[in-house]
Amino acid sequence: MLAYNKLGCYDVIQEVLTMALKFIIGRSGYGKTHECLSLIAKNQYQNIKNNLIFIVPEQFSLQAEKDIIKETTGKGIMQAKVLSFNRLAYTVFSQTGYPKTQPLTDTSKAMALKKIILENKDDLQYFKKSADKQGFMQQLSTTVSELFRYDISGNKLLAIANATQNNDILKMKLSDLALIYNSYKSFIDNGYISSDEALDLLYEHIDSSKLVKGADIWLDGFYGYTPQELKIIGRLLVNAASVTVTLTMDSYALKEKSLPMTNVFFETKETYLALCKLAKDNNVDIEEPLILTGPQRFKSTALASLEKEFTKAMPSTVDETNDIEILTAPNAFDEAETVALKIISLVRDKGLRYRDIAILAGSLEGYESILRTVMSECKIPFFMDSKQSITNHPLVELIKGILEIFLFNYSYDSVFSFLKTGLTPMAQQDIEILENYCLAYGIKSYKWNFEKWSYGLTEGENSEKYLKINSLKDEFLSFLSPIKNCFAHNKKCSVSQISTAVFTALETMGVAQKLLALSDKMELEGNIAKAYENRQCWNIVMDILDSMNEVLGESVVTLKDYFSLFDSGLSVCQMGIIPPGIDNIIIGTLERTRLPKIKALFIMGMNDGVIPSPDSTEGILSDDERESLETDGVSLAHDGTRRAFEEHYLIYSAITKAENYLTLTYSSGDLSGKALLPSVIINKILNIFTSLKVQTQTDDPLHIFSSPAIAFHHLGQGLTEENNALWLASLKYFETAEEWDERTRLLKEGLANKRPDERLKEDTTKEIFGDTLFSSISKLERFSSCPYSYFMSYTMKAAERPVYQLSTPDLGRLFHSVLEDFSYNLQENKLNWQDLDKGQITTLVTDAVDRQAPSLGNEILLSSHSLMYLVKRLKRISVRAIYTLAMHLKNGSFQTFAYELGFGVGQQLPPIAIDLKDGKKMLLTGKIDRVDILNKDGTTYVKIIDYKSGSKKFDLSQVYYGLQLQLLIYMDALIKNGQSLLGDNIAPAGVFYFRIKDPMLSADGELDAEEIEALITAQLSMSGLVVMDEKIVRAMDNSITRTSKIIPVGYKASGGFTSASSVADVKSYKQLCDYSITSARIIGEKIKAGNIQILPYKEKGRTPCSYCPYLSVCGFETGDPNFNCRNLKPLGQKAILEKIKDTE
Repeated sequence: MLAYNKLGCYDVIQEVLTMALKFIIGRSGYGKTHECLSLIAKNQYQNIKNNLIFIVPEQFSLQAEKDIIKETTGKGIMQAKVLSFNRLAYTVFSQTGYPKTQPLTDTSKAMALKKIILENKDDLQYFKKSADKQGFMQQLSTTVSELFRYDISGNKLLAIANATQNNDILKMKLSDLALIYNSYKSFIDNGYISSDEALDLLYEHIDSSKLVKGADIWLDGFYGYTPQELKIIGRLLVNAASVTVTLTMDSYALKEKSLPMTNVFFETKETYLALCKLAKDNNVDIEEPLILTGPQRFKSTALASLEKEFTKAMPSTVDETNDIEILTAPNAFDEAETVALKIISLVRDKGLRYRDIAILAGSLEGYESILRTVMSECKIPFFMDSKQSITNHPLVELIKGILEIFLFNYSYDSVFSFLKTGLTPMAQQDIEILENYCLAYGIKSYKWNFEKWSYGLTEGENSEKYLKINSLKDEFLSFLSPIKNCFAHNKKCSVSQISTAVFTALETMGVAQKLLALSDKMELEGNIAKAYENRQCWNIVMDILDSMNEVLGESVVTLKDYFSLFDSGLSVCQMGIIPPGIDNIIIGTLERTRLPKIKALFIMGMNDGVIPSPDSTEGILSDDERESLETDGVSLAHDGTRRAFEEHYLIYSAITKAENYLTLTYSSGDLSGKALLPSVIINKILNIFTSLKVQTQTDDPLHIFSSPAIAFHHLGQGLTEENNALWLASLKYFETAEEWDERTRLLKEGLANKRPDERLKEDTTKEIFGDTLFSSISKLERFSSCPYSYFMSYTMKAAERPVYQLSTPDLGRLFHSVLEDFSYNLQENKLNWQDLDKGQITTLVTDAVDRQAPSLGNEILLSSHSLMYLVKRLKRISVRAIYTLAMHLKNGSFQTFAYELGFGVGQQLPPIAIDLKDGKKMLLTGKIDRVDILNKDGTTYVKIIDYKSGSKKFDLSQVYYGLQLQLLIYMDALIKNGQSLLGDNIAPAGVFYFRIKDPMLSADGELDAEEIEALITAQLSMSGLVVMDEKIVRAMDNSITRTSKIIPVGYKASGGFTSASSVADVKSYKQLCDYSITSARIIGEKIKAGNIQILPYKEKGRTPCSYCPYLSVCGFETGDPNFNCRNLKPLGQKAILEKIKDTE
């Protein structure tokens, strides 16, 4: 007998208990949970004094409490306790006394495991390299929990490891796990109670618990139990008056001795057999099972038929399909929109409440963010039943950032990841100013320790910019001072000291107050979930810091180890969000989400490889290793094959949850357009319901208009259709609706594809350019490339922010500087190119590079070892280039006349003046890299060389199209205006590009030194246009026999120039120069007229857009009918010269 005392517990009067194991057996939807609740209610109404315990999985406990309150009109919860196994443990401990004093949270457990890894890293055989990998600690924590649940000790692991002969990897893994497990066990034995061992401790104390003694216990919602849980059930059977277990299966499965793994009810049958054995082992009677024979849930005959036929290997066909739908959409976003429209219809037309509806998916990955967006836009209230990681929350990024600043020595990423969290006191505008300065001058590492910065601040220490930049630097460094002071004298500090420094830094920056203010603002805006998320994240982070102090407080670690410990704590922390209201749809997963009584269910993502899932995540132990352990008598969680059949049971459970309506959806493609296949489950259901058709969104186009948000998403496409009267009417609605007017305006602009004006107004151009256009030839070439690009670059002066990095133009400028420096030294020392040997060239070039390299981009070439190595490579390239140029001169009669010969005010030659319309002028300035001359027969022959570090080659067709005007305009200017320098009779000899590059050679066999030198020289030959005069050609290359290795000329065997030779007679040369001037004049007039067309050229499929920094501004797209290209047809030299004559 048991007597009920004032404390609400039972006093033992007589030790007579009627112990029994009972089963409630029924298929899904047959009322097993309802039967449990009815029995609990019946016990309450009959005033039976036994304790009533309702044990469910942890994630189902909240819904179970709601169900009990509803079933017992609110009174049953006072007598019946809804518990999970872990909650049962802590409830028993509260009565019997805690076996240990300090609970170990998941965070503390992660810290403890990380500490064990750090302390034993040298002794680990397999996990030594894996320990720092992303996600490892979470997997390790899960594996340790699994070892506890399946009652496997460290010593047992070690014994198996020692006995393992033919699998070295498994042997090492088991040895490492044994070391970690035993160390962890020793740690928690020191006064901690962990959820891992809670059930083991419960097993030891449950017999003395008055809670379970003589109680009536129900276990519901489980389809299987771990060995740890089975041990507890064994003690419940011995101590309780009755234990009732619900299992989902039918009478056939119950009667069979065993079932094949392919049977949906295989798992529940195995559980039934295990529980029966447990009862017999404990001499507990097993009552005749209560078999529920008919469906109770379904209000739809189609859903009842689906439940009945789905589990059959050979299902019968069913005609009734009214309440089942299968929908397909092009992608996940459209799939979510389709579901939202159906929900709106159910609420509007069927009278359902949002709480009557649920959405499930195999996994929320890929769907969660989309569903949040779509449901919010459609104003459908929802609760997302998922745990959110906090690793991307700004608070976490702030703390990790402040630690990474020291770990990565003030790297750009760590500094500005920290500042851009939005939680520091520094204003956003100031952060941008500081960031731009740091990018431009390469501020990182040791430069943050300079007392003052003066890079680029030429105005002096009292200038506003100088004071501003240094003030921002000091403000930023003040945020770091608590951490910096902590490690001021030691490379290692205690965990407690570092945690205190981190908290002090947060306190100094006012982070808590900022988060609170942000949360309050979000609440006022109606974003309750986000506000709660901010507050919860702060509490979680504080818990992590507290756990680190409690578990590891006095441990002395490096900052790197502290960061690793903090990261381990983060890896197991997730935020659970409280439902924002009562009337919400529930969004969750097949496995995790416990649904209340719902009338309509949507299962999304019914695609092949998603439902059922391939289950590719094996964890620390692979499926093969688990199978090997099973052979050795060690049972762990099921392998991938078994889990796949378990998922089949979960799918069956899910599709039978709804009372009235079931909708299955899948995508025909992913967001990138890749085709996706439907799940085998779709095909199975279509085979059952032969008249069921897969629907698409286009089957009911009017359905889109159920939601303004979704209608607006399709409005743009709809307006482009031919029969668009309905969409035009919709457009009028959106134009008059205040909340949509701005988005509608932007949509209309997009549809009109309103490109920038193609011409500036006359008064604007007059104000910008005045009467004289000042330009350069390279700018004119840019205009020919694309007028809009010219406008953005030179008129608007729009530029990307400067970044402290080395680019191809930087190298070009360096090569030019080195050549200029080299040439200047030759003049100073009265040396000739032809007289230099390779040793002298090497010395002179090395000195020139050493002088010029520091001046490039704020000493960027001296900022790292890799760039300093690049300087050595640049020296080699420069030596090779200048040596080749010297060889060119040695092999000819031309003499170097000038370097960097300038056109413009204050230069050796006046600017190039070109008359424009209406008496206007264009003045062109520039510099010729090098001018060589040959005085012969009273005529000065001129050779112009332009140095190029890129891949540019002389191309006559590009001259014709205005893309290469520079060389010929320079030649024209020298001939017409160079008399003061070169005499009265000046004639062209040739114009050339010389590419400064590092030659790459390929050959079939071995080459001697002379052959290698010849190949290099050939690769460094110049491209250009030569006057068709054999005397001039020989003067440029007196070593030529058939093909020159210096200039683009070759001779036929029969005499005369080859067709591949780039030559032109004097008359054609003059025509080309005149044509280049005319092209420049036309371009100048277009610029003065305000032409800013988006009109890039297109040549052989290439456009300049691929390297244009303004592409995102103009929005040009190749193939878009709204944009045009200037198509350049390939032309030969003969055709070009003919066209130029025609132009004249």
